[in-house]
Amino acid sequence: MGWTLERGLALVRELAPILLERGWGIGLTGSVLLEGRSRNDLDIIAYPQTRVKGNISELEAGMREAGLRLKYDIKQVHAAWRSQGSQDDKLVQVWQTRTRQKVDLFIMD
Repeated sequence: MGWTLERGLALVRELAPILLERGWGIGLTGSVLLEGRSRNDLDIIAYPQTRVKGNISELEAGMREAGLRLKYDIKQVHAAWRSQGSQDDKLVQVWQTRTRQKVDLFIMD
């Protein structure tokens, strides 16, 4: 079962108030936004709501509160990229929903 625009929006709308309480905004990006679906993952962006840099631990706590599970943290994602020869340094985490669907979280900090 993949992601659809409707299911992606539902998750973003569920996450938005939880993350906002913790100082983070959220947006939808990637193929679900552009094509309406994805067989692989849902790409979302988290960004601090204030001029003060965001606290990533608060972001993670909000994601957990919404029922998601951290599968790969930033260091693990970077290690996987390095093993493939990439020097990409974006802040990305991989999360999993209760139904084991993959969510890539791009963090703007």
